[in-house]
Amino acid sequence: MENQKSGCLKSAAGFLSFSTCILLVAMAIKHFFPNSIPVDVFFVWKLKGSLAQWIIAVIPVLFMGLMTNILTGCWSEFRSASRSHFVRVRKNRSAGGGMFIKPLPIHFVEDEPNEEGEVNQKKVARVDPIFILTNGFLTSVVSGVTEEVIFRWLLLLDAMPVILVLNFVTFGLLENLQVHLLGPIANVLTFGYLEEFIFFKDGWQFGFALFWSALQFKSGHNYQQWLARTSSWFFGMYMFGLTMTFGLPIAIAAHFLCNMLISFYAMSTASTERMRKSAEIFANALAENSKAEVKEGLQE
Repeated sequence: MENQKSGCLKSAAGFLSFSTCILLVAMAIKHFFPNSIPVDVFFVWKLKGSLAQWIIAVIPVLFMGLMTNILTGCWSEFRSASRSHFVRVRKNRSAGGGMFIKPLPIHFVEDEPNEEGEVNQKKVARVDPIFILTNGFLTSVVSGVTEEVIFRWLLLLDAMPVILVLNFVTFGLLENLQVHLLGPIANVLTFGYLEEFIFFKDGWQFGFALFWSALQFKSGHNYQQWLARTSSWFFGMYMFGLTMTFGLPIAIAAHFLCNMLISFYAMSTASTERMRKSAEIFANALAENSKAEVKEGLQE
């Protein structure tokens, strides 16, 4: 427990120091080169809209996260019948972070000794419902805050000056890509939801930085299945829409609620799996007892 607390404190300190450095760099660039960042540094923290508008805007996020996990689980079941309750065990990964169900911690159980007296160990995924819910709450808080702050704010700010420099070095290549290729593609894929931000009137680099930051968010989920990887880009773009329309706190709340919904879903599937296994064990025990009684009757 002490090691876990120490790790959490170190992670929090690392996040705060990293975020502070990025923010200071953005503020300095904005001060000396104001046109390179065509928005106020703290513009995402301004709350807009009403409670009803926030609720309506968050519903698609919850639907997207839940459906992605259900479909990902169905795909896993289709590919391998041995994978149950939609929990994927991966080596060298621990639970935490991100939008989708994460690999759960692994514990070891010992098999019966073989003929040579050796005892083998096999890895078993932990599926305790209470653990899933508790871990899901902590994960939701951490990922909701850190991922939204970094990807929807800080990286967006610092990317814009770098994009301008690279555009100058490449003789306007990035601007042409954004205006004539990447921007239109992103606008079509997002059904025009982010059009005013993709083609930002005060600077084309804003739309390019938005597209790039969403790709970075997707890269952070590359360890997941193809469906989750693909949907994470759309998730990131939609969260940009929430941030620009209503403010970053609404995006953080939506990310948290999405992860909590997925945790409840994981807990329910784990509980169902436990009940199914208990019923199988009980049925097998009844069957064995019935066989034993039949044998005794025949012997008599």
